[in-house]
Amino acid sequence: MLVSIYLDRRPYSMIVYKQERLTLFLSHAPARFILLSALVSAVGILFPSFWFLTIIGTSVYLFLLWRTQPTVQRALFFGLLFGSITSGAGVWWFWHTLPVTWIGIPDGPIQYLVIFVAWISATFALALPHTLFAALAVATRGRALSLLTITLAWPLLEWARMFVFSAWVLAPESLLESYFSIAGFGNVLAEAPLLLQFASLGGVYALHAVFGALCASIALFLFSLELFSRRLLYISIGTLATTLAIPFWLNY
Repeated sequence: MLVSIYLDRRPYSMIVYKQERLTLFLSHAPARFILLSALVSAVGILFPSFWFLTIIGTSVYLFLLWRTQPTVQRALFFGLLFGSITSGAGVWWFWHTLPVTWIGIPDGPIQYLVIFVAWISATFALALPHTLFAALAVATRGRALSLLTITLAWPLLEWARMFVFSAWVLAPESLLESYFSIAGFGNVLAEAPLLLQFASLGGVYALHAVFGALCASIALFLFSLELFSRRLLYISIGTLATTLAIPFWLNY
């Protein structure tokens, strides 16, 4: 309500002026802001105590996709950029397996090379599905339906990431199915006891859906302030409040 009152009192010319300035500002270097949002998200993945940064970074990422409305080619690139950084953070633990003499690799630089190849390969495989997800997010254009789309699409994104990874490392001794869930975004919610309760409704995929709903709600809230849309503002706040209220109902 306070936001709506504030928006109503702003001169229309000032609104248009600030919108044009923001559009010009973002259009000059959108990749830099996508990169920054990815780095913020990666911090939350690498350091569980800062899990909320992953939600913040991903929310800003979605907002930037809606706000800049890139072409399909640029959307695919932005998705790969965001996915590579966050996926690289998700499998950073590969480096903690050193030394790897236990698998027959001799000491020396060769061990670092082997781990680097494994890490970069896993990163690329997990990042690849982000390209199509980014194009889908851009297509929703920050509408009210975007909330439902992102919420339903995020678990599918995580399934695709795991499946692509299994195909990437396919060998006679491995399985072609979505089993590598350790780098999933929804896993960060395990650090929040309140949100972790959603796992009782559908396991890790429920956490992925909740993660998507939270990020989409925050992104839509930011987008509603940019568009000065009361409808989107109320929908985003209502969705966010409902999502956070469900765990209390589960405990009741």
